[in-house]
Amino acid sequence: RRFRWLEKAHGIDIAKDCEGRFWWAHRQHVLLDDSKWIARIASEIKDKGIRLVVVDTLAKASSAEENSATDISHLMRSIDRLRDAGASVVYLHHLKRYHKDASTDVDEELRGSSALEGYYDVHIAVRRRRETQTHLDVTLRSRDEEELYYALTWWIDKAQETAKLQMVEVNPHEVSEELLEEFKVRLLPGHNYSKRQLNDAWEQPTQEIFDRSLQLFVERGILVKDGKGWVLS
Repeated sequence: RRFRWLEKAHGIDIAKDCEGRFWWAHRQHVLLDDSKWIARIASEIKDKGIRLVVVDTLAKASSAEENSATDISHLMRSIDRLRDAGASVVYLHHLKRYHKDASTDVDEELRGSSALEGYYDVHIAVRRRRETQTHLDVTLRSRDEEELYYALTWWIDKAQETAKLQMVEVNPHEVSEELLEEFKVRLLPGHNYSKRQLNDAWEQPTQEIFDRSLQLFVERGILVKDGKGWVLS
């Protein structure tokens, strides 16, 4: 359904536009740490000239114990065989869990063994830092390039059965008006907030974002100092 909605929104036809260049293996019990499966996929890559293999998800496509550095290393060497056959490999992998601590490094959030950190060329981390935010935070980390940051928004129209993606580059050190408004609606009129309470209400942003947001709220008269804390004006 997701593919159909994306096709409709963007005016494309995967079957037609990618004829002879798009293969789908759904619920085929593929195991990338199985030498027979790797040999079979590598053969398909060479025979059909496949240039991109997408694995969704890494955990489902292997029997590896994801907390084992030995198992993960073996799995990554298997993926290297696919790369040697001529294809780039994109694999999806989940994070440990939802983190309120926005300062957590994207590599540290990877579920399972830390051995995964040493094998990728590019890490595209997609996270939602605050439960109420309307976009997803995207971090693009490359071994050879400067780290980049984006805001990713899905526009889904269920009535029209269409889905579009919008992604814009952002500066993670800047405080947007959207974020300030989100922080503002979290505060209760008449309540005296300490710094710790503000931090909790704003779901623990980075220290830099917290300090800048508080500064802007005070400068604009949104928050007024009252004793040891701040209240909405």
